[in-house]
Formats: sequence, structure tokens, C-alpha cells
Amino acid sequence: NGYFKKGRLCGYGVVDYAGGDHYTGFFKDGKRSGQGSMIFKQMNEVLNEYQNANFKGEWRHNQRNG
Repeated sequence: NGYFKKGRLCGYGVVDYAGGDHYTGFFKDGKRSGQGSMIFKQMNEVLNEYQNANFKGEWRHNQRNG
């Protein structure tokens, strides 16, 4: 969900990815950019299972920044 400009997310949006990841935050030219929060699966090697992890903060060019 969000605003699309030339077919790409722009501004505030929410995305549920096929692998179960969930992002809420800002986009620029279809990429995560600015403040946002992502819940994603991360392998816990001690328990040998995937668990939910999250990142809240700054995104730049679709990557965590900080």
C-alpha cells in the first residue's frame, strides 16, 4: 500500500514480501529510503530455527543505514 509515482512506490507505504518480511516506512523511486521499520526472518544458529527480527531506523538506497 502506498503512493505510486511512475509505477514506483514513493512516500509512505507498507509492503508485505513473499518470504514473510514486512516493511513500513518511506520509499523513494521504489526503494526503501528514510525512516522505516522492517520485520524479517533471521536464522538463530543456536536453536537452529528462523525467528522474527526487526530493524527500526534509517534506510538509504534500499539498505539499512545506521
